Amino acid sequence: MPLAHPSRRAVLSGALAGGALAVLPAVPAHAGAPDSRSSVAQAVAFLDTMSRAYPASGTPTLPQSYADELGLFATSFVYDAAVATCAALAAGHTALARRIGDGLLFAQAHDPKYHDGRLRQAYNVGPYTFYDGNPSPYGLVLPDGTANIGWQFGFLGTAVGDMAWPGIALVRLYAATRDHRYLDGARRIATWITSRAVSPGTLGGFLLGTTKDDDLIHNVSTEHNIDCVAFFTMLDRVDAADWSGAADRARGFVRKMWQGQFFWTGSNDGSTINTSPIPLDAQTWSWLAMLDERYLKAPLWAAGHLWTTDEAGQPHSQLPAGAKLSGVTFSSASLTSTAAYKGSP
Repeated sequence: MPLAHPSRRAVLSGALAGGALAVLPAVPAHAGAPDSRSSVAQAVAFLDTMSRAYPASGTPTLPQSYADELGLFATSFVYDAAVATCAALAAGHTALARRIGDGLLFAQAHDPKYHDGRLRQAYNVGPYTFYDGNPSPYGLVLPDGTANIGWQFGFLGTAVGDMAWPGIALVRLYAATRDHRYLDGARRIATWITSRAVSPGTLGGFLLGTTKDDDLIHNVSTEHNIDCVAFFTMLDRVDAADWSGAADRARGFVRKMWQGQFFWTGSNDGSTINTSPIPLDAQTWSWLAMLDERYLKAPLWAAGHLWTTDEAGQPHSQLPAGAKLSGVTFSSASLTSTAAYKGSP
């Protein structure tokens, strides 16, 4: 995969961190722009639909993450909301991006327990009845004015990666709109990460996050520190405060995870490298965030070592008869997994 076209580097850099401040080009409105059947238009329409799924619940709100194939009802993961914000900006739909960004700011400012800038893993954004018959009748805003955190499924903790991505989204919103509310929200996220999640281990970096009870989780994730490289690099370019040290701390940990061909998954204790399993995301996002030519080996390694095929009739396959899918899998562990989905073999 030679770097024959400089424009490819520019596209990759804008996607995550290297070109952090340049909001990706909007889809042009002139002749030749994608029509309503285009993939971009359909994707934006889906995001818009999911962010308006519960009009009776009012605003602010966040987009429901799934069309509920997974049975998660009206759950909105903050990571999904952040990526949706970036996607809307990239497609030139600033109003949609702001709608989601305003939901993130509300959730951050109206947590029922904490007032330190954190976001929970997920929120409820519309009414549903849980499997045990317990009704959840509200959207993101509860009657007492607090955010409707995702307690039914236990999505109550705060992960560093799940904070960094909304931070990225808010910085990009600030770059697109110059609305200082978004910069303030990103700054609060950065302050939470640097005050609560600094790893004391010899490998450096930032911890995985905290539990719902605010207990520290002492794992250190390569993926999440890559997110921090991107976030702090972007924030440092627009904020008067100096966030370069935080970016360097995350980058230093990621570099220690490099073994020459791919990145290890991280550390369970902050001082000892965890060598199994080997995840996909660290191999791809490392290149997007850091654009270091050495690390281009990582996505190539993933393509060669995490490629797999799922075919109907194979043990544990969920595909319908006659279907066959090939692609890279989540991690080396999933190549040999015997897990079942919803009780199916």
